[in-house]
Amino acid sequence: LNDVSGFNSAEMLEVAKDYKPTCILMHAQKTPKDMQENVFYHNLFDEMDRFFKEKLEVLEKYALQDIILDIGFGFAKLKEHNLALIKHLSHFLKFKKPLLVGASRKNT
Repeated sequence: LNDVSGFNSAEMLEVAKDYKPTCILMHAQKTPKDMQENVFYHNLFDEMDRFFKEKLEVLEKYALQDIILDIGFGFAKLKEHNLALIKHLSHFLKFKKPLLVGASRKNT
């Protein structure tokens, strides 16, 4: 179950709880409609760490364990963010979850 909204919806969490699929947790700011407007991070990696930590706690409360982290390459990110993410992809291994990088020609 790939939810590009980051599992912000209670309905999506209930569906996941009922079916126990593999969940892909994608990082992005805002909503898909406005995520590329005024993209700004005080510290990209700190903010992404906080996002993944908080969302993993929520998913685990719903007894969801099969989770893949998606760094959201090209989603609410500028070119320099995307390049830093690729360069430091190993930063996210501390979450002990598989990583997904959906790379294409997004903002590169």
